[in-house]
Amino acid sequence: MFFEVFNAKTHQGDIAFATSKDGLHWRYKQIVLDEPFHLSYPHVFKWNDEYYMIPESYQSNTLRLYKAKNFPDQWE
Repeated sequence: MFFEVFNAKTHQGDIAFATSKDGLHWRYKQIVLDEPFHLSYPHVFKWNDEYYMIPESYQSNTLRLYKAKNFPDQWE
């Protein structure tokens, strides 16, 4: 699962992921996207055997599409 994590140091949202085998017990893994602006509501999808993510990035006044370099933890 990909989700927003509030970074208290920068006062902005970063995107992290966690895993679960049963949907009840989750294991936090790591931050996967950290930009100099707030990120939230990650939309992840697969197209032509590649994974992509479009997080909400309102503060940057842009629409950003990230491609998984190594799914699920490396994005470019």
